[in-house]
Order: sequence, then C-alpha cells, then structure tokens
Amino acid sequence: MKKYTQWYEVALHEQADGSFIASVIHYGNYEYLHEAYDFLIAWVKKNNYKIKNPSPLGEKESIRQIYLIDSHSAKKKEEFQTKLEVEIIKIVAPRRWDRPNYRRGTAPPTQAGTVTPKTKAER
Repeated sequence: MKKYTQWYEVALHEQADGSFIASVIHYGNYEYLHEAYDFLIAWVKKNNYKIKNPSPLGEKESIRQIYLIDSHSAKKKEEFQTKLEVEIIKIVAPRRWDRPNYRRGTAPPTQAGTVTPKTKAER
C-alpha cells in the first residue's frame, strides 16, 4: 500500500440518477495535492466503482477541485483546504447466465452444495 503524508477519508454522496460523488479533502500546501488524487482514484478502483464520465486526458482530469480555504482567506499555506470530487458509478458484475457464452434457454446453474430435483426420466 502506498504511504501518504496525511490521512484521507472518502465521503460518498448519492445522486438522484443513481450515481455517486466521491470526495476527499486535502489539508495544507498544494505540494502534496497529487497524493489526494492518487488516493481517490485508488479508492474508486478498490471499491468496484468507475468514473462516470472519464476525461480522454486521463483519470485525474475527471476530478474537480474546490478550494474551500485558499490564499485569499488564509495567511499560511498549512491552512489551505482543497476538496476533490469525482462522479462515479458502481460496477455490477454480470451474472454467469447473462454472459454471452452461456446457452440460451437453459436454467442458470445452481449454487454449490444445493441439490437439483431429478426429472421423471432420471428417477
């Protein structure tokens, strides 16, 4: 796991269309802001989400920066607060019988350990 100079926590907010906004707040100088970007992108991938509208320029370009406290309202760089937001959607794994290589017209496979009822011909 990558080491970061500060601790980050992801806040997740659900949108009306079913997508989510994932955000983190970076405290301090902009020198280590790239760590917040890396953390947010790693969190999205680790938790089975994907960026809803990815930028063709790269994942980091899809993330919004919101300056909560910047040079206009703080005297020291250590007081800066920058919020990073990205719109994401949950990745849903297809069921095995939804995959194209599964034959149509047959029942989905049973789970391991369950007994399937025998047909009259098998009895």
